[in-house]
Amino acid sequence: MYWIFPLATSSSKSEDLTLLSWEQPTPLSVKFNFTNNTSIVFSVTDLSSKATLSIPANLPQDASALSLYYKPVSGYSVTEQSRTRQLFSSKNVSYAMSAANIDDTSITFTKTGNVSMYTLYDPSKVFTFASIPSDSIFATESTYNETIKTYKDRIISLTKTALTDAATVPENAIAAYVAELASQGQYTQAIESIPDSFKKGTRRTYFTAPFFNSLISMNASLVMNNENIANMISNAILQNSIDVFSVNGIADYMLRESSSPSVISLAALPGTISDFNPSVSQATGILKVYLALAKKSSPLAESLAPIIDTCLTAIATACKLNGDTLLLTENDVPLSFVQTIETSSALIEYGKFISNPEYCSGGYMLTNTVFAQNPEVDLRFMAEVYPSLVVENKIYPHTELINTENEYPVWAWTCANSISYTENENNTEVVKTKAFDPT
Repeated sequence: MYWIFPLATSSSKSEDLTLLSWEQPTPLSVKFNFTNNTSIVFSVTDLSSKATLSIPANLPQDASALSLYYKPVSGYSVTEQSRTRQLFSSKNVSYAMSAANIDDTSITFTKTGNVSMYTLYDPSKVFTFASIPSDSIFATESTYNETIKTYKDRIISLTKTALTDAATVPENAIAAYVAELASQGQYTQAIESIPDSFKKGTRRTYFTAPFFNSLISMNASLVMNNENIANMISNAILQNSIDVFSVNGIADYMLRESSSPSVISLAALPGTISDFNPSVSQATGILKVYLALAKKSSPLAESLAPIIDTCLTAIATACKLNGDTLLLTENDVPLSFVQTIETSSALIEYGKFISNPEYCSGGYMLTNTVFAQNPEVDLRFMAEVYPSLVVENKIYPHTELINTENEYPVWAWTCANSISYTENENNTEVVKTKAFDPT
C-alpha cells in the first residue's frame, strides 16, 4: 500500500498539509508531523507479514475531516467494498482496511473516527474469549500492570506540563493528577501545584470540589448533574432507548435512587426489548451498571442479569484477534481509544467478579493492544479513562453511599476512602466521620 500526504477539510475549505518532520515514538511506529498541528502515526503490532497496521490521526482543531490518499501495490485488487471497509486480495492472501470513510483513492478520518486499521483477513475465524492464546504476552496481567504503570506516569507528566496554561487543562485531568499523586503519598504537593487560576476560577464544577473545600459553593452544579441524569432516564424510558446506560455516573445514580420508579423501570428496560441486539457502547454500559449494582447486592441487578450474556456476545462479536493483538471494531470501523478502554475494563472487572480468567485475558489484551497502537494519546482521552483503569483509587472523586435504608438515601460526593455517620435517638443530629488517608 502506498500513502500520499493528507488533506484537511473544514466546513468552508480544503487545505493541503505540508510535512514538517517525522519521528519514531516506538520501534514499531513512526509519526509524521504536518502543518496545522496535524499528525499521523503508522504503527504495526510486530514485524511479521501478519502484523496489523493501525493509523491514528490527530486532526486540526478546526477541521471536520482529514483525507489520506492511498494506492494498492501491484498484485492486489479490491474484492469487496463498502463506505467504511475495503478488502484487498491477491492470489493467496487478503487484507481488510477500515476507516470512517473509504473510497477508491482515499481514506477519511473524522473527529469521532480518527483511526484506520489494515489487518490480515481470515473469514474462517470466529472469535471467542476462550480462543485467546494462553501464551500471548498481551493477554497477561503482568503486561497489563506494566501498561497501567506507564499510563499513570504519563498522565502525571502530561498534566504537569499542561498546568503551565491551566485554562486548557480538562477538569477530569486535574482530578486524575491529584488522585494519582495522592495515592503515591504526594497529596499536599499535588494540591499546591494546581494554579490559583483553576482553584478560584469559574471553570470548575462540583467534580473537583472535594479537593478544594468548595462543595458548598459548587453544590448547584452537583444538583444540576443529578437533575440531568434523572431527565435522561425519563426520556430513555419514554423512547425505549438503552443509550443512557453509557452515561457517566448512571450506576451511582441508580444505586442512590434504587427505590425510584423510574430507576426500577430503567433496570427492567433492556429485558423488555424484543430482538435485543446492543451496540458495543450499550453492551459495555449495561455490563458496568450490572457490576456496580451486583457488588452492592442491589435487587436492580436481578433485572439486568438475564441479558448479560447477550451483552458479552455483542462485545465478543466486535473483537478481532490477530496474533498477539485484539482489536475492537463495529461495522468494520475501529472503535475509539476511550470506548476500547471502557469495554476492556468492564471485561476485566466482570471476569474477576465471576472468577473467569478468559474475560480478564480479553480485557488485558484489548487494553495492551490499544495502548501499544496509540503511544501518544492526548491528555483529554488519558484523563477520561482514569476511573476505568485505576478503579482501586478511592481518592478520585466519587459517590460514597452512607445509608439507603431510609426514605431519603444518604450519600456524599467525596474523595474520602470511607464515610460513616450516626444519628441520635430523635434523628435530629448527625455526626459524620470521614476517613481520608492519601498516604
